[in-house]
Amino acid sequence: MVPRISVELPPSLLMASPVTAIESPIESPCTKVCVVHPVAKLCIGCGRSLDEIARWIDLDAAERQRIMALLPLRLETMSATAKA
Repeated sequence: MVPRISVELPPSLLMASPVTAIESPIESPCTKVCVVHPVAKLCIGCGRSLDEIARWIDLDAAERQRIMALLPLRLETMSATAKA
């Protein structure tokens, strides 16, 4: 049998949020359609490169926004190429 240890925490720790590093979810363009276009080497669901997908969680908000601004044109280009 394992002995139980009782610890009394100060009120300041009891009121602290256990998750302070992540205050809001990371915005992601992922559409759960993870297929890489054979020529463009971009995901046909979200338009990101494999490198961007892999680094997404480590990118700061400004870099994610910069990439997200590029995605509509990437997706449109892949779609137009597929129709040609």
